[in-house]
Amino acid sequence: MTTPCNPAVNGMTTARVDSLLFSILPSKIEFVKSEWCRICPITAECLKLGTWRDVDGVEHTSLGIFGGLTEKERQNLTTTRR
Repeated sequence: MTTPCNPAVNGMTTARVDSLLFSILPSKIEFVKSEWCRICPITAECLKLGTWRDVDGVEHTSLGIFGGLTEKERQNLTTTRR
């Protein structure tokens, strides 16, 4: 399935896409969330990819934007769910 953050779809290089998805700059984060995540058909699946459990069952969040949420937003989600 094609997604807005796929370099083959948006015409950007992989490096450029990564610089947006893993940025700490508010303007880049808002661009990704409003222009890509908002229209993405796999947001729920992507959100799951951004959170994982280690061998001890401890939940962690990956760096970058996944499913329309930043690392900090996903951390808050997992804290709220407990």
